[in-house]
Amino acid sequence: EVVSLDGDYSPASVALLVALIDRGTIVVPLTKAAEAQRDEFLEIAEVETIIKLDEHDRWTFERTQRTAVNPLTVGLRQSG
Repeated sequence: EVVSLDGDYSPASVALLVALIDRGTIVVPLTKAAEAQRDEFLEIAEVETIIKLDEHDRWTFERTQRTAVNPLTVGLRQSG
């Protein structure tokens, strides 16, 4: 699965990043600095799920309508 982790660096966001990587997830980390290009990055990476962390480390979870079909992404997914 391709997941966007959208939030600034905090112990909670880093812990979530490590947990997603440990699970074999393809992670696209985004911060507020990337806000202007966020939609473009989500589209290019074929993000299937968006996890947003706010300044209080509360999270929201959103499924997109995308399915990752890029050969590079498929190869990463198959390699585990």
